[in-house]
Amino acid sequence: MYKQYNTPETAFVLNLDFDISPTHDARFISLFVDSKPDEELFPKPHTLADPLTIHGCY
Repeated sequence: MYKQYNTPETAFVLNLDFDISPTHDARFISLFVDSKPDEELFPKPHTLADPLTIHGCY
């Protein structure tokens, strides 16, 4: 019938206790991205008209 499994044998445990070294390239990329203003990275979309009127939903 049903086999009784041991929970530690069937659990998938992720080790999230890791650290990136201070000289790793990811640190420099993070500093570069953080130095840019949000408006430069995520520009506001142009709103010329109501999207529903463009697609004929009214």
